[in-house]
Amino acid sequence: VFATERVDALSREWRTLAVLGGVPFPSVISGGWVVLQGTGAATSARVAAGPGGSSRPALLMDRIDGEPVSDAGELLAGLGGLLGALDDAGIAHGDLKPEHFVRGADGALRLLDLGLALPRLSRETSGGTPRYLPLGDADLGTARERDLLAAGLVLAELAEPALRDVPALLAAARRATGIPFAMEIQALVHACPSLRRLPGAE
Repeated sequence: VFATERVDALSREWRTLAVLGGVPFPSVISGGWVVLQGTGAATSARVAAGPGGSSRPALLMDRIDGEPVSDAGELLAGLGGLLGALDDAGIAHGDLKPEHFVRGADGALRLLDLGLALPRLSRETSGGTPRYLPLGDADLGTARERDLLAAGLVLAELAEPALRDVPALLAAARRATGIPFAMEIQALVHACPSLRRLPGAE
């Protein structure tokens, strides 16, 4: 269950997942109103009749059991398929970060949390996780170009775990040359947004 007080995020996630149509993304089973009970891992939801009181809108999605991707090679191998599926639908994720890449129980790479998705050519920059955005660049690029950069930064953190503690991740990733997948990372985090490329892409 994905419940939030932000109806706009919920609505965006529902529309995006409907366009994407499931694997490698979650599928929406139903939508409605819930009341959340408990906190943290012990939170549960009960169906509410509608808006009012402490109820909030929610989506019921298929459960994706799995664990966060922790191997740079695995992420790199699946990145083209995930971002290609978004491209084909004309969508950018809008908030790529490590916890959104999950290896499902079936071994397939999945991409979660599309509540900040937007049209791939949009220049809108609301939302997103600052660590994975090109905030210091003169040109932030389109939503797709920002997704490529964020994917490169996630890849850099997986390839070189010491980068996880570096406050200026983008600058460090652009300077990193002696780490695994350095060429692929450089292609994704290029300072010129229009030159960012998925490895192997023309």
